[in-house]
Amino acid sequence: MARRLFGTDGIRGVYGEHPLDGETIRLVGFSAGSIIGGKGSKALIGCDTRESSGAVRAELVRGLSLAGVVPFDAGVFPTPAVAAMVKEKGFDFGVVISASHNPYKDNGIKFFSGAGAKFDDSKEEEIEALIEESRKSPISGSSAECRAVSFDDDYLKYLLSKVGGLSLKGKKVLLDCANGASYRLAPRLFLGLGAELAVVADAPDGRNINLGCGSLHAGELAKRTASFGADFGFSFDGDADRCLALHPSGSVLDGDNLLFAEAKRRKKAGLLSGNLAVGTVMSNYGLEEAFAAEKIDFTRAAVGDRYVLEALRAGGGELGGEPSGHIIFLDMADTGDGLLTALVYSRLFLSEETAKDLSEGITRYCQKMINIRVKEKRPIEGDGEIAAFMAEAEETISGQGRIVLRYSGTEPLLRVMIEARSEAVVEKAVNKLAEDLRSLLT
Repeated sequence: MARRLFGTDGIRGVYGEHPLDGETIRLVGFSAGSIIGGKGSKALIGCDTRESSGAVRAELVRGLSLAGVVPFDAGVFPTPAVAAMVKEKGFDFGVVISASHNPYKDNGIKFFSGAGAKFDDSKEEEIEALIEESRKSPISGSSAECRAVSFDDDYLKYLLSKVGGLSLKGKKVLLDCANGASYRLAPRLFLGLGAELAVVADAPDGRNINLGCGSLHAGELAKRTASFGADFGFSFDGDADRCLALHPSGSVLDGDNLLFAEAKRRKKAGLLSGNLAVGTVMSNYGLEEAFAAEKIDFTRAAVGDRYVLEALRAGGGELGGEPSGHIIFLDMADTGDGLLTALVYSRLFLSEETAKDLSEGITRYCQKMINIRVKEKRPIEGDGEIAAFMAEAEETISGQGRIVLRYSGTEPLLRVMIEARSEAVVEKAVNKLAEDLRSLLT
């Protein structure tokens, strides 16, 4: 059964519209609660700062309670913090209300197992099947109780335990909290390490999450990093599972930079499990070449941190992630954690050798991506017309690069990405391919 509600990272949409209308949210809570929890189970709920999060939580709690689940509310709490505290505190599962890097009008729901990991496709299919079955006999119920809890201190101690001995005394760090879930905890974390701080986007009002700030806009802030007098900085997304680094030169260091520098550090120290690093189909081809030069095995997974996790487990590795800054350190956590990623970046910045690997370790191919809004997600594989357009683009780049077509898991978008050594070649190829695909799919 193909998933219809769940995308790459949970269920996402505009609050009040399907699939985030009240009835569907209650059914999601009831169905997920019945399948992954059951009567008497305990669920930890966290959310980001969107104005709709309270309303989503109220409907979700009604559904969970009808399934016999006892819900606990951590309030505004990063996605990876929910995942970590579910495991640390013995909850049966976790629920996050967030649409990550999306604008405030969007919201979403995602689940974590008692082990702090996201569920695979088959579990989401099972939940969807029960949702559809339950629609035949609509459920209802009055408002339900949700017990308030605070695990802020526990989460910060958990993070610091992963990088014992790290000190940032004498360093000035710039933090961009995206007006999101990290706005309280990120400054506390870095102040606790002795850093002097400059903080932006730490005043959420329900509507300014990711608005001109956060990881999607890190480039503009990076250009101003030196003006803050910062030695380095970090930009998180709305739910704080992603992190990009801001270099004082004015450049953004993404997940590819971190994967290379951290993998090289670990290999030199004899700590690179499986001699493996896992990226995704969106990782720059320059990263693949850099790993080959260091004799480090590199595997590409589908976009989405759970697919990176699957590839790590299959290959016996512990380090993987996406250019977006969603990184998994499997020896530390089972899911991507933006604050943990910032701590690993910090450790690399403190060493002259690894700091150089961060900023200079990869010779990147020119890359451009265009998003095409489509009427429907027509299958790509086996489509003769799409194959013909792809062949023409391959001829333009003369086989010296990569072409990737993939649909967004959360929006009706086809992402068209082309890499090549020449920027002019990339521009020509991607614009022509996007034009051809628009004529076919829009």
